[in-house]
Amino acid sequence: MIKLIRDLSENKRTVEILFSLLLLFLPFGSYILSFSIGFMTVYPYLVILCIICGIGIFRVKELKSRIGKLYLIFLCFWLLYAVAFVPFVEGTKEAIIDIRSIILMLMTSFALIITEHLIGFEKWREIMLRMLKLFFVLLFIFALVEMMSGIHFVGNFTHKIVDRGIIDQLVYTPIFLLDNPNNVVSYMLLLAMIIVVLEPDSPQSKWIRWSLLLACFLVSYISYARIGNLLIFGLSISFLAKDIYDLYKTKFKMTLVMALAMFSIMTIIFVKETKYFGPIWSENKGNTVKNDLEEVIVMDHFDRNLKDHKSMDSIQYNSTQIRISLIKNGIDFLKRSHYIGVGPGQFRYFELIDDKPYFTSTVVGAHFWLIELISQYGVLIFVVYASFLFWILYIAIFKRKFIGSMSFKLILALILFWGVSIMPSGFLILDMNWIFVAALIIIAGHLTHTKTVID
Repeated sequence: MIKLIRDLSENKRTVEILFSLLLLFLPFGSYILSFSIGFMTVYPYLVILCIICGIGIFRVKELKSRIGKLYLIFLCFWLLYAVAFVPFVEGTKEAIIDIRSIILMLMTSFALIITEHLIGFEKWREIMLRMLKLFFVLLFIFALVEMMSGIHFVGNFTHKIVDRGIIDQLVYTPIFLLDNPNNVVSYMLLLAMIIVVLEPDSPQSKWIRWSLLLACFLVSYISYARIGNLLIFGLSISFLAKDIYDLYKTKFKMTLVMALAMFSIMTIIFVKETKYFGPIWSENKGNTVKNDLEEVIVMDHFDRNLKDHKSMDSIQYNSTQIRISLIKNGIDFLKRSHYIGVGPGQFRYFELIDDKPYFTSTVVGAHFWLIELISQYGVLIFVVYASFLFWILYIAIFKRKFIGSMSFKLILALILFWGVSIMPSGFLILDMNWIFVAALIIIAGHLTHTKTVID
């Protein structure tokens, strides 16, 4: 058996097929061809992930990327750190959810890093580009169809919405299996940025980049994801400035015309009078939930667990104020734990049992990766995690004469990663975040050994 696994690890074609299948099943999570074995659900992505990790374990000593090896060691330490909390936390169920996410993040990161080592960077980049573009198109199609039609492909949280009774008054369109417009916009932005970073510079790459940005903007605008709109606008301005600068060095005038056209379309849509298409439509013809204040009141109306005075207080709260309260709660949790963290999943647990100093309505997710990370796992894990992001930034800045425009794209990717971390309710549980960071780690590791311009 061991000999068979070793032979598989040396067969590049087999590894390429397995890696392609891994990315193919990624969008569907545990919904497609899955079955339960009692204590866990087995699904294609998990099976292929275990096979790749099993193959890679025999070749891990050969890894040359220093940043890649240290990142995997850190994830192992993070997992042990999280497990050590379990005997001391009250919210065991929430802790298990987060620990499972860390395990899958470790396995996914290892699969990506070891695959790049086994098949080479260029082949790895080719497969990533092909499969992630497919993933992006799939998300885009589902997003448009679901938001405009009201038909929903049931996901993880759909039943929670039904159980809370909101479905009696509203038609909810959460988008695909991700079940939340903010999650979808986060996925689309991170997918788009990985594609942009990996795509070699050419006139065609500029068309791809602007097409991705326009698609992201359409979904973000229709779903009323304000943070997403701002991030996409920031990216658009940055890339437009880069294209104007490139005009002085190249003859690709048509790409600049195209960039200006795409940017103009987004600007026209953005400055128009806001029309809220989704994701929540009322049954009363065409009358929508127009702003955060009304949405919070509607949500609180169906929350039977809120105390009376908090129900009254909720009238003064919109989503921005709730996010600020979540940050304040996270800081309080961190101080309460003496800066070592309250434990995996405990942010959600304390919010659920109302053990918090600031009112956050029915919201239990941190809605900010920095707060989610530092409040639950303490200063140590946060500082080490952040150091890898700064390491990537260092490589992007100080190797820019060797890596060409890749330096610019990596810096934008890191800024985007921070911005996107504010959008979804929970960051650790979303697999695209694991893949995004692992991809940047791989690219940074490759660039440290690059002696010629790669773009």
